[in-house]
Amino acid sequence: MLISEILRSLPNNLEWMVLFNLPAVRPIAGDEVTRAMYFLPENTELEQYSHVVLSSECRYLAPHDDSLLVDGITTETIVAPEPDNSLANRYNKQLELFDIDSADCLGLGKQAPYAPVLLHLKLENGCGKAQAIFDC
Repeated sequence: MLISEILRSLPNNLEWMVLFNLPAVRPIAGDEVTRAMYFLPENTELEQYSHVVLSSECRYLAPHDDSLLVDGITTETIVAPEPDNSLANRYNKQLELFDIDSADCLGLGKQAPYAPVLLHLKLENGCGKAQAIFDC
């Protein structure tokens, strides 16, 4: 699943979210540590998912072959919001500054009274290269 699709599937009322590309993380951490890092059940079959999303409300998993997110604990399908009510729409100005679908880690958040922040990280040769947007 593309990150842009995931962001269109998340509700805009999340205070924060951090998304991780599982195929990039799993070779570094291994499956047991990956499940523990993201507080996923031990029986979660990670190879079925492209990304894990931690958020202010819950954790989500993005299946490789579907456009619907699932709850990271129950694996129940999450109904996507209307396009105007998606996280992608809320952070459109920040997201258009990056090739978001290439990120191995993407973080978004806003806490009043501060402006939104965005973190874009790409793993290359075992190292992370990050760019961030802050108000100041």
